[in-house]
Amino acid sequence: MVKQEKKPAPSKMAAPIKTRQEQKEALKSKKMALKKNYATVQEVITLFEKLRPKSTPDEEKRTIVATIMKKIKGKLLELSANHTASRILQFCAKYGTTEHRKLILSEVRENVIELSKVKHGHFLVKKLIAVSPKEDLPSLLRVFRGHVSELLRQPSGADVLVDLYDVATTSQRNILCAELYGSDFAIFNGNPDGAAGIHSLRQILDGASAARRRTVLLYMSKCLSPVMEKALLHPPMTHRLLRDFLECAPAVSIEDAVDTLSQTGEAVLKMVHTHEGAAAVSMLVGYGSARDRKRLVRCMKGHVQTMAVNEWAHVPLCAVLKAVDDTTLVNKTLGGELRSLLAGGQEGGEEGVGLIDPFMRMPFLQLLAPGNHKYFAPDKRAMLELPERVVKGSSGKTVSDMDGGEGEDVVEEFKETMARGKAKGFIVDLNAEDEEDNDDEDDELFPSLRSKTPREKERERKRLKRQEAAAAAAAGGEGGSKKRKLEEEEEEEEEEEE
Repeated sequence: MVKQEKKPAPSKMAAPIKTRQEQKEALKSKKMALKKNYATVQEVITLFEKLRPKSTPDEEKRTIVATIMKKIKGKLLELSANHTASRILQFCAKYGTTEHRKLILSEVRENVIELSKVKHGHFLVKKLIAVSPKEDLPSLLRVFRGHVSELLRQPSGADVLVDLYDVATTSQRNILCAELYGSDFAIFNGNPDGAAGIHSLRQILDGASAARRRTVLLYMSKCLSPVMEKALLHPPMTHRLLRDFLECAPAVSIEDAVDTLSQTGEAVLKMVHTHEGAAAVSMLVGYGSARDRKRLVRCMKGHVQTMAVNEWAHVPLCAVLKAVDDTTLVNKTLGGELRSLLAGGQEGGEEGVGLIDPFMRMPFLQLLAPGNHKYFAPDKRAMLELPERVVKGSSGKTVSDMDGGEGEDVVEEFKETMARGKAKGFIVDLNAEDEEDNDDEDDELFPSLRSKTPREKERERKRLKRQEAAAAAAAGGEGGSKKRKLEEEEEEEEEEEE
């Protein structure tokens, strides 16, 4: 058998080695084929490099902006989601003329909500809010109407609302917050006078029916739950809404909110620097269970000195010193930092220097003179002296009233229902048959808990009659037959009761 010689495998042609410049050209061609506006972006980047330096004169900057706007006109919405193009558009909005800003806003106006949720696009929306004049702000607010709760639970959207809330007036802030009170406030401004006059949730609930209060609080809880779970607590609008909710919500909702927020860790400290946020955190400490308070105290570790010198952040510290019973936990977690405040927050500092600061000394005054009106302003004292609420997490009991309001309405409604049922014969008087279930000892200890039934009154009358008859028989010497007759009647009544 003749062996066939193996033919050598054909040698593969080695790919020609490309130079660095050729590789760049190939990559550029590939990007131009895949990315829609790549060529436009690269063209305006060259102009952008001249626009960026601070040394560039303002007149030249306006000229460059005008050139850039001509090249990207009609493509602004597509370019706003690009990282580099979004930065260029922000520079154009800042250094361009009023006409340039109006052009940018007109092209992205219909998609502002979607753009506010995009990682790079929301920066353009923030810049447009910052550079817009006051007279254009109402029209910009109308774009966000009906989408506030949607943006609050989205990180980029929450950042946009922070800037929008900062530049808004008081009435415009009321309109933004009112959207979380119900869908009717977003569509019809809530009432004939408009949502601009609604400065708090309490204003809506006062005078409203129990069903209306329940609807508003349920809607608000539904909107705020994702915000609390995602720990998006930095917007001042969220601070105001959480404070209103914790003030007016039923006890069960407060328990859920406190439990959720206490698990967010240090994120809850994003609220302590504002008035509304500090009030909300103080309520978390006051209404929380021992476990919730332990979480809140631990998240403050390492931030005591920063909180103590803040106008509002020192109030939650005072709330911890007032409400937390676990002194070992407070001393171990916060005690070292509190003691360092006496030395001005510096090691080896002069003792007592920290007490000169008007806010830093408040935690120590809370220990020495709790809630004294001489040292605590009325608004801060109100944040520490919370209204008494019965919350399951702190007392083991659950109350479903709405700050004392709904409970009274429910009781009155129940009484009316019982009265109508008795009148129609649907509900019978159970008191006529349940006196056997009432313990005599309870009647002696708590005689005012219930009134006597007709049957009890009849027994009492017969008992008094027997006593009078026995006394008369003993006085007249007729002891025999009458005494036996009274004893027989008493035995019959006892058998009947059994």
